[in-house]
Amino acid sequence: MNKENIVRNLVWLIVFLCLPLTACVEQTLNQTVDNLTPNLSGFNPKTTELHGIVMEVKGCSITPERTAICRFTALSKYRDRNLKLLGGHYVKIQDDTGVSYNTLAAFGPDATVPHQRSTTLVADTPYDFTIMASNLSTQATKVRAITITRMDVTGAEGYRKIETNFPHPPMLNNVSTSAAISSEPTATVHSSTSTSQTTYSGDMPYRYLFATIKAVSSEFPDNPNLAKGTYFYLREDGVLGFNFSKPGPYGYAPNQRWKMSGNELVIIFDQISYTFDLTQGTNPMVTYLDQGGTYKMVAYPKAKGEK
Repeated sequence: MNKENIVRNLVWLIVFLCLPLTACVEQTLNQTVDNLTPNLSGFNPKTTELHGIVMEVKGCSITPERTAICRFTALSKYRDRNLKLLGGHYVKIQDDTGVSYNTLAAFGPDATVPHQRSTTLVADTPYDFTIMASNLSTQATKVRAITITRMDVTGAEGYRKIETNFPHPPMLNNVSTSAAISSEPTATVHSSTSTSQTTYSGDMPYRYLFATIKAVSSEFPDNPNLAKGTYFYLREDGVLGFNFSKPGPYGYAPNQRWKMSGNELVIIFDQISYTFDLTQGTNPMVTYLDQGGTYKMVAYPKAKGEK
């Protein structure tokens, strides 16, 4: 595969893998791969990803004292970043009467603690934080939306601003204000980014894969190269090589990697990924795009040089 074909196919790969993510194709033309920041809220309204930070609303409750308390998790993908929570008019909670309220926000269960407004998120580790609004209308029965117009992210990429919205968050059981602050939510929503804590027995079993990636719906286009199949090389240092036509030699793209996470093999294309459960022992291995499931990846383990 000559250099010109590698570059052309690499552009196809980046553009195609971004297609399910909002505005990503346009960004590809103007930014490097490291600066792509797709928003995943269209796939899951409880989860959003911006500037490498994955945020999930776990649920909200309204106390008898007319306080709305909403629980979140934040996770920084692949690298450490600092997240500063801004309440006040930057983050508003809207109730089902249509009234919006300024908020307090802090890491941990108590949104009123001022020294917990900012923290360093260690890579790939979920952190809990809380958003709270007081003096809700006596007519309010649930939280309709949480609107974030600014939270600050700093890290290797520089300063970024989070702006997003969580419509219709799940409602948890209503409890008193003191109980809501001192305890965890009474309902649990598992984060889509959580990983197994068990260990796969043995070394990484595959070094070479042949895989197809196809849309599960006609609403999304297929890339011809990926739909007909791509050869992947799982290099020992975690870098993922690719070749659209034959098993080697392989090209490499920035932030295209693989890793083992417990029992799972994770194939990473910049800010999107596919996760295979190796305990299933199936051949071919089948999985769906982690961020929404709109594309299916079917992978066949191969020997070196095998077509």
